[in-house]
Amino acid sequence: MTADQFVLETIEKIRIADTNDTVKAIVTAARQSSGAEDITGSLLAALEEVSPLTCTSDQWDRLRFAKMMLYKPGVAQPA
Repeated sequence: MTADQFVLETIEKIRIADTNDTVKAIVTAARQSSGAEDITGSLLAALEEVSPLTCTSDQWDRLRFAKMMLYKPGVAQPA
């Protein structure tokens, strides 16, 4: 699986997550994958590109929570 495919699949998992705890588990798993720094930066960049117009309010809330988790101190930020 390519990094782009992994990022897209992760975003879809976040979209269908029921709770923030589920999102936390998804983001944690993404961080622990191989190439985690590259994946984390790519995931954050992709989340920034998602329009709120393409989401329900619950989906947007979950995506926003995922972004907050990725912006925690110690996580590399995209340039």
